[in-house]
Amino acid sequence: MLDVNRSFMTLRPDGYMERMQDRKMDLYLRTFGAVYVKGPKNSGKTWLSRNHSASEIQLDSEAVRAVRVDRAIALEGESPRLIDEWQGVPELWDDVRFAVDRSGRKGEYILCGSYSVSKEAEGRILHSGIGRIAPLELCTMSLYESGDSDGSVSLMDLFDGKPLRVLPREVRLE
Repeated sequence: MLDVNRSFMTLRPDGYMERMQDRKMDLYLRTFGAVYVKGPKNSGKTWLSRNHSASEIQLDSEAVRAVRVDRAIALEGESPRLIDEWQGVPELWDDVRFAVDRSGRKGEYILCGSYSVSKEAEGRILHSGIGRIAPLELCTMSLYESGDSDGSVSLMDLFDGKPLRVLPREVRLE
């Protein structure tokens, strides 16, 4: 269940369907200074991140030009601050890490994006972010998350050796 005692208003998208990773995001924002949401395209990284953000910057081509001139622009805003498509200015990774070190606060930033950092850009990142930026892996929605399953059968329970306790739905012989 999401923390309803948040002291900020989120950018929750209309029609947002709660994900299993929402709980992990809440935990990571209480534990780390920043969270990096990664995963395949169209898995919901931006929507999940907006659901936990109080402000955001979308690094489209226009914003990238401005942020390359003054990277502080990307960091300004209410926390948690979503920096979407941060890979357009890879140095932002270190800027976030430095900002987290300076403030000492938790839940300051959320980084997400739909493409990988190039090898050339990776060389411009100075620090791994360990201990400051927690990676959160997001996959496509499960059948339960999308509402296409009632959750009566749990793969986790099956792998844990728990017995299957599902009564068959109405069976019609014809």
